[in-house]
Amino acid sequence: TFQGNEGDSTLVRLYHSDPGCGSPNYVIHGAANARHYIFRKMTLEGISTGASRVMFFNQGGVDITIENCLLKSATIGAGGDCYPLIYCPENINLIARNNFFQNGSKGIWVASASGQQSKVEITGNEFYRQVDEAIILDYCNNAIVHNNSIYSNIGMIDGIYLQRCNQSISILRNKISLEIYAAAPYENAFGIKLLDC
Repeated sequence: TFQGNEGDSTLVRLYHSDPGCGSPNYVIHGAANARHYIFRKMTLEGISTGASRVMFFNQGGVDITIENCLLKSATIGAGGDCYPLIYCPENINLIARNNFFQNGSKGIWVASASGQQSKVEITGNEFYRQVDEAIILDYCNNAIVHNNSIYSNIGMIDGIYLQRCNQSISILRNKISLEIYAAAPYENAFGIKLLDC
């Protein structure tokens, strides 16, 4: 458990400045033998204007809770997998509640492999100025995405994007405001996009 003692998440700050897309370009990287993570009332920040992931969990079967945190990237306007604020390419159990996500390519990206299933609950968060998607979930059954606020004016493709997610998906009461980036062909942008769900 990592937790700030004050009510203000900006008083406890973890940051990293590695500019490369390869390892290690993250503030938090899941350890090989750890299975339970809790982050509360903190600022987690990638301060490099180059590639920077804020949280990277690449081992499966992990429980992650992130509450009342500020997750921030100095990267504005760059897309792709080198710039997400939270990136999980394996099956995980993720609870993200009452956080503020600023900049980066994606806010939360859970990309479980075929045959693996992640359980994800994303509630009460604010996503501000991601380039690609605020939330992208792949192979996440029973996904809950409630009461989030998503705003971008720098070329977001989709606000919430779920692919190959099944069973009881619940997407409710989210506010999505996408100001389409005039310099790029984003005529196919969606507030919520479901593919093979």
